[in-house]
Amino acid sequence: MKRALIAVAVAVLAAALIPVGGAGAEDDLRVSERPYLCDEGREGQYETFVYAGYVMFGQHCGGGAEFVRKLDGAAVGVDERTPGVVFDPNRLGDVVGVYEGDRVGSRPLAGGPPRPLENQRVDEVVYTANSSHRAVRGTDDQCYREYRSGGRWLRSGAYGTTAEACRRAAWNAYDRSRNAPLRSVHEPPPAGDPPGR
Repeated sequence: MKRALIAVAVAVLAAALIPVGGAGAEDDLRVSERPYLCDEGREGQYETFVYAGYVMFGQHCGGGAEFVRKLDGAAVGVDERTPGVVFDPNRLGDVVGVYEGDRVGSRPLAGGPPRPLENQRVDEVVYTANSSHRAVRGTDDQCYREYRSGGRWLRSGAYGTTAEACRRAAWNAYDRSRNAPLRSVHEPPPAGDPPGR
C-alpha cells in the first residue's frame, strides 16, 4: 500500500515538472537570499528557487527547503539546466531532480526537461580544479563548467565565448570542487584567476 501511494505521488508530481529555458537556473527561477521562501499569499505552496548558487525546493512559509539533488547525488548548480522535481520513492519526504528519461521508481519519466549534456567533445581544457571539476572550451567555442559523475563529464550551461567567460567557468569549477556556492554564468567572480590556473 505504501509503495502504491508513493508511485501515485511520483506520477502526479512528474506531470508538474518545471520547464527549462536559457542557460541555467538563474534564467528561470527566483533567487532568494535565504534558504527558504515565505510569500504570505502563497503560504503552503511549493516552489523551486535558487539560494547560494544552488537550486532548492520548499514550501512557502514552511520553515525551510532542501537542495535539489540529481539522481547521481550532485546538487543542481545555478549554471545547470533546471530539472523537474518529484518526491523520491526511495526516501520518503525527500525530493529528487529529474530530467527526460530518468528512472524514478520502475519507469522512465516522459515530458521532463532535457538532460544535461554529457561527454561532449572539448577543444581545450582551460582549467582543471581537480580530477572531477574543470572548465572547458567546447567545439562551439563556448566555455562551460564540467564535473565528472559515474565516469561521465556533465556540462553546465554556456558561459560565453570570451576569455572572461572562461574565467567565470574556471572559478565555478574551482568553487564546486570545494563545495562552495556557485555564481550564475553572468555574475563576476573574484579578481584574478582561481588557484592553479
